[in-house]
Amino acid sequence: MVYTGQPSRGCATCRKRRIKCDEKTPACGNCFRIHETCPGYKDQFDLAWRDQTTVAKKGVERGKQKRRAAREKVVAASSSSSSSSSSSFSQDPAQDSSRSSRSSSASDAQDNNDARLAGTESHDAIMRGALIPSRSRGVSRALKVQEAKDPTTSTTWLDPHLGLRVTPEDRTFSYFLNSYILPVRDPLARRGFLEYLGPLYTHADPQSPFMLSTMAVAACMLSTRMGQDPNTTFARSFYLRAVKTMRDQVSEQKGCANDEMLIAVLLLHMYEVSEPSSPISDGRLMVSEAFIARGFWTSASSHAHLDGALALIRYRGIADFKGKKVSEAIILYVRSLLIGEAYGSNSAVPRDVAEWAELVGDSEKIPGVTLDTINLDLANLRASAAEIHRAPAVNPRIRASQIQYLLNTATDIDRRLTEWCGTIPKSWIPIRVSGEKYIAPSIKEAGLYQDYCEIYGSVFLCSSWSRFRLLQIEVRKIRLSCLAGSEKPSAANLAQQEADKHSIQQLVDDICASVPFYLGDRTEPGVPGDPRVRYPRAPGKPPIRDHYQTGPTMGGWSLLAPLGSLMRLNIKLREGQKLWIKGQITRTARVYMVRRLPGQPPQG
Repeated sequence: MVYTGQPSRGCATCRKRRIKCDEKTPACGNCFRIHETCPGYKDQFDLAWRDQTTVAKKGVERGKQKRRAAREKVVAASSSSSSSSSSSFSQDPAQDSSRSSRSSSASDAQDNNDARLAGTESHDAIMRGALIPSRSRGVSRALKVQEAKDPTTSTTWLDPHLGLRVTPEDRTFSYFLNSYILPVRDPLARRGFLEYLGPLYTHADPQSPFMLSTMAVAACMLSTRMGQDPNTTFARSFYLRAVKTMRDQVSEQKGCANDEMLIAVLLLHMYEVSEPSSPISDGRLMVSEAFIARGFWTSASSHAHLDGALALIRYRGIADFKGKKVSEAIILYVRSLLIGEAYGSNSAVPRDVAEWAELVGDSEKIPGVTLDTINLDLANLRASAAEIHRAPAVNPRIRASQIQYLLNTATDIDRRLTEWCGTIPKSWIPIRVSGEKYIAPSIKEAGLYQDYCEIYGSVFLCSSWSRFRLLQIEVRKIRLSCLAGSEKPSAANLAQQEADKHSIQQLVDDICASVPFYLGDRTEPGVPGDPRVRYPRAPGKPPIRDHYQTGPTMGGWSLLAPLGSLMRLNIKLREGQKLWIKGQITRTARVYMVRRLPGQPPQG
């Protein structure tokens, strides 16, 4: 059949004859009719993950031939012009010298102009979202060789005005590196493995799964930043090539036992959760502390990649990760992801995953890892509570014993969360400010729930506190459900219920107080590093310089999930608070150009 831009699934005979194939098995009808042996059909996977079609190759070759012919034509014209110039030079040297100087200057100016225009067009194309790989992969255009104007010499000279052409791949990775992979200034604020991407990237094979997965995520994030569909052709091409290359390497034993392969799988997981093929699942909150958000889009592929990462870890053996900085960072990151998945699905965390933190010698000193461990026990408690509530009615004494177990476990987790607050560094504790001296009027107008807000050392610390508060809210919800089930509640029971409801309201207020730190006074999309954005400031301290970079890139993504969780609380909050939270979710989606929010139908 005629090629229409889509890969033909017909047999080779029908494709060669350019006729429609009925794709019957075991042989197509056309081959049967002309009494030929049908060669069969290509594998569907190979069709979807093809590198290049024959038509595309021919198109590239035709383009090369045209450019080669154009260059030869220019060289021929230049040679004839040089010959005529030489003859005129012998007749009038002074006049020819002046003309030659003017011609050379004009040529140089034109070359510079072309170089600037080429660079501008390339930049504009990317910023418009035309993330299409350049046909020329060279770093700069070809050196222009011209003959000397002096006929007495036979030397040639090289045009020094070279237009530097940065490829879309380099621009994309540079944006990703500068916006999302920032240096960790606090050694206790470990955010996963992303901080190691830069060094690994410089030594990676360009066609390795690690490199291709990195580029897929980088292109996805840049497309999202420009308000476009993250699943662009440019990003998708890297993703498909990464999957194909990964499939080939995983079949080899040595391809499964290195950190680069495991990171590539996790990057593909990031790509899947960043591509909005389904609504944002901000309930699955306790996941990556290294990437952009707690709330993310989920899909079957994202779960497959996470399961694949777990399989690779078990295949290597947990002992192989001990004592290696990058390997330990990967283990802690995957552990956090799996705990978050278990928390969101009301299922128990696998036992071997619970023991991974013991491999890292100083894991108990890392506040984020400690919070993950508490969250692990809370995830198991949620799974137990869900199982008890689903179970059919049993003996009242047995049910009372089960409820008491849930109460005791919830109280113990609540105690550990309170102790966590006392063990974190002072630099992690937020600063509460109020008044126009520290909160600009534009911030108040954009979104300030009460007359105060809180300031944190970084977006990561603010996200950690939001996670901590949501854990406390969940513990109190479990305790309230257990206390409310009592047929004859005592005075102490009722007092505890009121105390938990009041505590939940305070925790919700604290999360709302973090919105100005995340967003500042922004109500529309902007660019990273914009100094005109106003953020609340602490007494005697200007806004942190890094926050102007991380706020516009990561702040809102870290905010959507906590706000979404608050919207689903089945507890009565202060009048008008949920309406304010809903407005801030809409504002965040507008500022960060999120194309789809929970409950919205698919676009396009």
